[in-house]
Amino acid sequence: MENKFIEAIEKNEVEKFLLGGDEYFYHGNEWSGGYEKHDTGVSFGDINNGIVELFMSEETVYQILDKAMINILTSSGNADNISANNVFEMSMIVWIYFTHIKNGTFKTNWKFSDKLLLLLRERYLFHLFHNKNIEKQLHELMTVNNKLLKERFYFEIC
Repeated sequence: MENKFIEAIEKNEVEKFLLGGDEYFYHGNEWSGGYEKHDTGVSFGDINNGIVELFMSEETVYQILDKAMINILTSSGNADNISANNVFEMSMIVWIYFTHIKNGTFKTNWKFSDKLLLLLRERYLFHLFHNKNIEKQLHELMTVNNKLLKERFYFEIC
């Protein structure tokens, strides 16, 4: 099976990969929002395997992810134009990174850029507290993810 992360890098489609667009889609589970939602965790398997296959440093992967996440969080302009689902997916990347660090899959700490942290927090806050049209299940997932990031990894989105 071809590594979708490597394919996304080669095609300059890392943002599409992170969001599970088209050929990069992996069916989700209950935690990721259901079968019709993209499973970001499976994508991280491709990222981990890509590091090995391309002899790429974790720092290089973090730079690629940081840039792609910023692009996603700024793609539609201000906070209310970025979908809550896209913001949640970006928070899931942070969650999965921390679980990989904790279980030893990744050895190097990711120094999130200030811009990424600012954008993620701004978009997250908007959707949790100001978006009246957010789906109830997605709002609950965002709330739980934010709480667990604080409790387990001492990382605060908002």
